[in-house]
Amino acid sequence: MKRFLFLFLMAAWLMGTAPGASASLVMTLDDLATAGIDFTVDDDGSLDVLAGPGIVGFVGALGPFYLNMSAGTSKPYIGNPSDARLDLWSYHLSGNAAGSVQVTLTDTDFLVTGQPRSTSLVSFIGGTTDGTVDFMQILDPLNRVSFELDDPDIYIINQGPFGPGTVAFSNTASMGVDLGDGPFSLTEIATITHGGAGLTTFDALSSVPVPEPATMLLLGTGLVGIGLFGRKKLFKNS
Repeated sequence: MKRFLFLFLMAAWLMGTAPGASASLVMTLDDLATAGIDFTVDDDGSLDVLAGPGIVGFVGALGPFYLNMSAGTSKPYIGNPSDARLDLWSYHLSGNAAGSVQVTLTDTDFLVTGQPRSTSLVSFIGGTTDGTVDFMQILDPLNRVSFELDDPDIYIINQGPFGPGTVAFSNTASMGVDLGDGPFSLTEIATITHGGAGLTTFDALSSVPVPEPATMLLLGTGLVGIGLFGRKKLFKNS
């Protein structure tokens, strides 16, 4: 725990002099036992402990979780508008009471130009838990921050639940997506549930590989065949 605290505070210090902000990057933390969102952390807003563009951080208590430390990174800290990557890492320590906390990270205005418009949404999560962790990753071709989970326009990858009990976990999943004609947004939603005292830590990464044409050299003929390939659009929801 001391090592994790040191690394988090060191990152806050290193980022403290970085200029600018990514206005579209936002993280929320919510005690699911209460109505409404408890904390909304805008990039370089009043609750953001990690200054600089493309990185947000929160430290505080939330319901039965007396220590929550979460950091989210996106463009330009990692990736760029045409290299869509979104990363969320979190540390949640609870007391004796049971409860659930939900952490959401969203960034908008990713835009991959050119053809084809079909590619993959790739999701990775790994960590440890004394309870359960559910992870959801969403790509919205309409570039929204807020939407209904039964919206047919969005793509969803569900992973978990990981646990229950004291376990280490990791998993990777992917699905085909059609990016449409304009910018798109990425969202990660992690739900952490403890039945009592416990600790959960995890790192979750979302990425959208840049679509590229497949090139095949036809040896012996001097010809090069170039084809475009994509993945079939698939919608998953739970």
